[in-house]
Amino acid sequence: MRNYLNCLLLATMVLTSQARSEEAKPAPVWLDAAPMTGQNVVLPLEGGGSVRIDVLGEQLFRIRYSKTGKWTESALNRYGVFTSAFP
Repeated sequence: MRNYLNCLLLATMVLTSQARSEEAKPAPVWLDAAPMTGQNVVLPLEGGGSVRIDVLGEQLFRIRYSKTGKWTESALNRYGVFTSAFP
């Protein structure tokens, strides 16, 4: 019985330490490489964040929110759902 409790305690310690180390890893950030042009505008918000609006066409806009001011690429662009040569 004592060996069983020791094994259970050891397994709990190992699993807990792995969970803590996974939480400490920062999420990957995929920064947007598109330069700011005359068709982009960044609007600061009261809470410290900002909104970036990109004009892609006559009736097509891309609106992004950021707390840090670093604009990230969407998963649709990262994984090739949308081509990088989007007009």
